[in-house]
Amino acid sequence: MTKICEITAARRASKEAAQFSLKRNRRSFKDLKSSIEKLRVDPFGRIDLLLRIQKRLISRILRTERGLKILKDEHLRILALRRGRPPRGLSDALKIRAKRLSEDIERGKHLLWVWRCLGDAIPFIYHDKHALKHMLYSMEDYSVKQSAGALSGNDGRQFEARVMEGFCRRGIPAMLCDITNTLRYGDVCVMAESDPFPIEVKSSLNRNARTARQTEHLLALHAFLSTDKAENFRGTPRVERREFPMAETWVTKLDECLRMVRTKRSAIVRPEDGLTYVALKLGCDTAQLDGEVLGKYVDMLMWNVFIASESWAPYFPFTLTIRRASDLVALLEGRLGVMVAMDAHAIMRRFATLGLIATYVDHDKVALKVHRPNASVVAGVGVSFHFLRRIQFECEPIASLIAFAVQGLEHFESMASGDPSQCSQEDEQMMAEWLGMKPILPTLLGDDVAS
Repeated sequence: MTKICEITAARRASKEAAQFSLKRNRRSFKDLKSSIEKLRVDPFGRIDLLLRIQKRLISRILRTERGLKILKDEHLRILALRRGRPPRGLSDALKIRAKRLSEDIERGKHLLWVWRCLGDAIPFIYHDKHALKHMLYSMEDYSVKQSAGALSGNDGRQFEARVMEGFCRRGIPAMLCDITNTLRYGDVCVMAESDPFPIEVKSSLNRNARTARQTEHLLALHAFLSTDKAENFRGTPRVERREFPMAETWVTKLDECLRMVRTKRSAIVRPEDGLTYVALKLGCDTAQLDGEVLGKYVDMLMWNVFIASESWAPYFPFTLTIRRASDLVALLEGRLGVMVAMDAHAIMRRFATLGLIATYVDHDKVALKVHRPNASVVAGVGVSFHFLRRIQFECEPIASLIAFAVQGLEHFESMASGDPSQCSQEDEQMMAEWLGMKPILPTLLGDDVAS
């Protein structure tokens, strides 16, 4: 009888593992993506569709979590058998089986991440991407906040779903936070205004240190989003949020590149000086690009690597950037590769045409600093790695980076006439850090250039 139970458990685990194949879920991916594109066209008029998408995502996530539990239980059973010191032949077989189960579990976890990437597309339809990034980070610093965990382990999930449905049935767009990778504050996010409005849904009156901390953090987040400023926010003494015009993206150029690659092995599109989109079919070696001049100091970023490592956040979701459902599925399955090449030399050259010196530096947060020739060594602005990465992850133009840096420099110069004695300790620390940044690439202009 025990032998039969073991065989049954092994077969059941194998059946569940097969469900984790991205190829097996291809139809669900396409259906969800098609629905998301319909929602994008009329987000406030198709709240019925918003509700249906969420119900399908909840169903897929719960199904995947059930399969994962079966595999994890089987993995523990196999490990327990190995600890019983079985004969050599059986031990080797159990070792192989345990390794295979471990790999299947990782595939199941990745599938859960992909379902939530599809969920991520929804809030980015309703809200500005810069506002949504605040839903990802912890309140102590800019580390990513811990996710809520499994849907199936949430005792209040049904109550949260009823609250979300209640909003939607009254014509107010809302969604469950736990079916996304990005929304990590609250249980339900109301998406009626320009900024997200997360709320906690409690089915119990019990309170403890954890719930008090959740409430405190949620109130701090609401205060920042409503006033656009905060003190001692995520480790920064003063934070002020300012409106910046959203640049037009190069999504249409990426679409063009993906359209071209459907009929050949690879395709290249250059939307502007210093920026190149490359699409490759499975089996097409990147060595074929050796003849292409992508730039002098090229930073090549491959989307597939960040999807495989589940490290896409905090950027605009690729599930929304890719417009065609079949292209999205091909990207997820690895049949399509997307690379974005950015030439640092071209970026420095474009700053130089404006009479500005752009210097790439060795720093954990700042990618390059920009200043005028002959200006004070600290009279400049820094451009973060995140800003550069948005060009490669989000199809933003290099022109938006340049405009941002110029605007920041002009703002800094307008404040430079203040009394140096009013410089705070934090300002002095920032100045010292700025002076310590070391160049990693030669600049195109020098400080001996006439201003």
